[in-house]
Amino acid sequence: MKANDPKESSSLTPSPYPVHYVNNGAEGYFTSDLQVRYLLAFTQNEGESNNPQYRDTCVTVSLVPQSGYKYTERYRGEFDPRVEPTVMGELVRLFKSNQFVVVYFSCDTSNEYERNRHITFGKWYTKYLLPLGVCRKRYSNPSQRVYACVYYFADHPYRTEIEEDFSRLLYGK
Repeated sequence: MKANDPKESSSLTPSPYPVHYVNNGAEGYFTSDLQVRYLLAFTQNEGESNNPQYRDTCVTVSLVPQSGYKYTERYRGEFDPRVEPTVMGELVRLFKSNQFVVVYFSCDTSNEYERNRHITFGKWYTKYLLPLGVCRKRYSNPSQRVYACVYYFADHPYRTEIEEDFSRLLYGK
């Protein structure tokens, strides 16, 4: 059965894939029903901020297809509805485990669909992270193909510093 079969999509919330972690939880792998093996990486990102008050809680999150992924016109619009609850379930878990975490996410630019990924991830954010009180600061520079977001709790004590630091990093301002 295809992942976007109407029978599958009638389910209110598809179940997430099991994620198998290695490297002390820094890398998680899962394989989709479309036989795509994904890496969900959580990289400690102290270098992104010079602010010692929160830099040890900065994490870059990456979602990268490792094998089985092939984008062609034939697969255009085909998606696996279980990827969303898998990725976002792990981010919800991360935010629930650390009220001071700062997550940086930048969209993959390998096939010129970074803008679409940015929009999709924004919808997922609204559905999963916004209800937790997580806010999002979006950064985009279409001419440079940069689409990124920084996520942190709305009541983070260093919210202003986070926004200023990432604006400098991503815009040079």
